[in-house]
Amino acid sequence: VRSWAAEDGVAALEYVWLLRTTTHEREQLAVDVLLRAGVSDVLFSDGPKLSFLDTASKQVIMSGLAVKMQQELGLVTQAARLLYEANDYPALCSLLVNEISSQLIKAPHLNPQAQLQPVGGAFQMGVGPSVPGASAAEVATAEKTFSQLRSDAAAFLAHWRAKNQAASFGGAAFLEQALSLAAFMSAAAAWRQNRNEGRGEAQLTAVLAMDLPLLPSEPAAVEEKRADFRLLPVALQRCFPALIEVAMEALHAKFTLLRAAPAAYAGSSASAEAYALRSRAEAIVAFSGLAVWAAAEALGQTHMPGATTKRLAGWLADMA
Repeated sequence: VRSWAAEDGVAALEYVWLLRTTTHEREQLAVDVLLRAGVSDVLFSDGPKLSFLDTASKQVIMSGLAVKMQQELGLVTQAARLLYEANDYPALCSLLVNEISSQLIKAPHLNPQAQLQPVGGAFQMGVGPSVPGASAAEVATAEKTFSQLRSDAAAFLAHWRAKNQAASFGGAAFLEQALSLAAFMSAAAAWRQNRNEGRGEAQLTAVLAMDLPLLPSEPAAVEEKRADFRLLPVALQRCFPALIEVAMEALHAKFTLLRAAPAAYAGSSASAEAYALRSRAEAIVAFSGLAVWAAAEALGQTHMPGATTKRLAGWLADMA
């Protein structure tokens, strides 16, 4: 069937559907034929062409094909469209969370593990990112792709909630958290690139003002956030080392700016702000142990906890 399915995908699908076997086996065979022949678009045909397929089986085939296209071929966009057309919104939600997570981890301008480079046996702290092997054009392309993914995910989330708010509330929570994390990381990346320019300080202030419910804002909230962390999917947990480092770097940078102006630093408002920054940093460091080790296990990077903890401790010590 596969040999001529590429020429007439609908006919091949109809042939599969005529086989005398169980519905489940026909569905699985249909997924395999359409995948190998590269003709998944036939499932979007309108009119009577697919009248032999009942709605339930069509949705099963679409969802099964989407999973294989993502896992075996890495065709995320095509997989997302199939899940959307199949109304398999929970699966589409999981796909988007995983894709946002993957791009956050592999993007050199977002992930501190890729940005921080050894200098004299130690890691630089408080400096702009050094992105090995990535040109400015490549970084711009990566950010454009990531921005489009965030936009598409946000549009889907709004559509899902408008369509059925009650059903989407639980399943959409992780996607909403992923979007919040992605927005913070993108804003922080823009600050890191412009930190030595005039607009860097304003961007830093905006980054620290962003709502980030995934991290504790004070020591009293650490245990609550640890409990929340344990309930997150691995796709989100594995982003926490990058998130924690970026948040700590931003807090340290703001503290350094306050300290650089002695007259202002001695004032009551600046002193209160410095105290709040230290308190927030202490909470993040206290929280980081569980998050960093869990993420390291998920990523298979056993060296990561020690290196990350060392950088966090350095920033916190400098804020004492």
